[in-house]
Amino acid sequence: MSEFGIKRLDHHGITMGVIQDLNLISLIDERVGTFEDEKLSVGTRVAAMIINGLGFTDQPLSLVPEFFEELPIEHLFGDNITSEDFNRFNLARALDRVSGYGIETLFAEVAAHACAVSGVDLKTQALDTTTFSLTGEYDDHTSEIQITHGYSKDHRPDLKQIVTELVVSHDSGVPLCIKNWSGNESDTHIFKHRAEQLCAAFENGYVNHLTADSKFYTEANSSCWDIVRFTTRVPETLTAAKDVIQQAQAEKHWSQARDAKTEYVVFNMTHYNCDQRWLVCRSAESLKRAQKAIPKLVQQERDKIDKAIFHLQAKRFKCSVDAEQASQSISKKWKYHDVFIAELKQIPKFDKPGYSKNRTPAYYEYQIILDCVKSEERILIEQQRKASFVLATNMSVEALSNDDVVKAYKDQQHVERGYRFLKDPQFFSNAFFIKTPSRISALIMVMTLALLVYSIAQKRITAAIKKQDIAFKDQSGTAKKALTVRRAFQLFRGVYTLPNAVGHQYKFMIDGLNETRVRILKLFKGRCLEYYYDARLAALDNPKMAN
Repeated sequence: MSEFGIKRLDHHGITMGVIQDLNLISLIDERVGTFEDEKLSVGTRVAAMIINGLGFTDQPLSLVPEFFEELPIEHLFGDNITSEDFNRFNLARALDRVSGYGIETLFAEVAAHACAVSGVDLKTQALDTTTFSLTGEYDDHTSEIQITHGYSKDHRPDLKQIVTELVVSHDSGVPLCIKNWSGNESDTHIFKHRAEQLCAAFENGYVNHLTADSKFYTEANSSCWDIVRFTTRVPETLTAAKDVIQQAQAEKHWSQARDAKTEYVVFNMTHYNCDQRWLVCRSAESLKRAQKAIPKLVQQERDKIDKAIFHLQAKRFKCSVDAEQASQSISKKWKYHDVFIAELKQIPKFDKPGYSKNRTPAYYEYQIILDCVKSEERILIEQQRKASFVLATNMSVEALSNDDVVKAYKDQQHVERGYRFLKDPQFFSNAFFIKTPSRISALIMVMTLALLVYSIAQKRITAAIKKQDIAFKDQSGTAKKALTVRRAFQLFRGVYTLPNAVGHQYKFMIDGLNETRVRILKLFKGRCLEYYYDARLAALDNPKMAN
């Protein structure tokens, strides 16, 4: 053995087991190819990056050798492999190989196979974009993707960025498609490009239904709506959206959605030359958010009114008509307040200075005193308006019920969860130590492969828990019939491999398996069991331990 000793296996055997079950290493090697001057295949190096990323250690990829020094690397990858084989030069070269093959193509092919063997339902998919902020100089203008400034969803306009588009299944949020764009690319253009490509997928029956946010709902994208079946949020800036929200507010009877948290009013619309069904929705949560946001807006408006009143009251007018007209110019434009004339002062003016009791003024000037009160009625209407949003679908009610429209839009959170996963500080998305745009794009693809492994592992244990009707204790000690992969990984801290010499060969024994860990392994099944099986610990095959 090249790296002898007791090593921490922890949850990394589970990660490698899922990678092997999905056949990711072989799939990548078959497509990218193998190279005689490289000791490790590209697939093996990609698997190492996935294990590093799902290690949740907050270690950048430049420290992969250090990461694997603590792990039983030969137990995970095979004989004659050392941690130094995963140095940053070898990993960077693997990213070059991936980029050379085609990032989008490789990921789509690997994801398609993974979904097929895992039984992922692909009929309903969600589309969204995010940005990854980067530091440093990126002057490679020959690259198709430019790392540059743009609209920052990370709220870091000072940093350059790259835009990533992701399509995931509603079934467990498994990523299906990834594409990187230049940092200044707009969502509208990205969604238009994706809509054109989705037409072929819909025509071939690969997709039945697409969900997306409001950037998808544009007149430019409407040219493909006769093929693409969608559910999306309608931009509230559209006049038609404002009109239906206003109509819905006057409606007394709102339908209750299946989730009992959302209510809606249905309108049949023809918009952008497309027959659609619009649902004006609102919920207790959205109303709570609106009620929280409105007071700040009311105060901001009041500050503007006070400033306008101060300047207007400092003015003098030649006649009362001019004064009243001036007051009307500021009293009409406020959303939450009523501004009115409290007093119209008549100020006498004399030709000559001095004082005389019976002196007649030469003329009069006028000063307006304004007052301002909140309009509780308009504030309430605005709260209801802000709490409402419009969902649109071009599917018939027979194909997609009103309740399913609401559910489909809420299920879009899968793609948002995927982005949160990729941007988690404990993940390696903030460790862009490489400076070549093509390598950064390839690294983001590898990160998304880690999300693929994680989401399929989550689908696997969720289905097993539901089928077996078993419970696990969470951090507070409460038994719940649910278990996240991250929590499962946490429970595997403290599992070790002990090398044991048998003749001229070494075999690994496992130390640290307890009842809870054995139950979790039985949920994952597959190749995961191989990395924790030990002849001395027959608990894996002991039915009593699984109860």
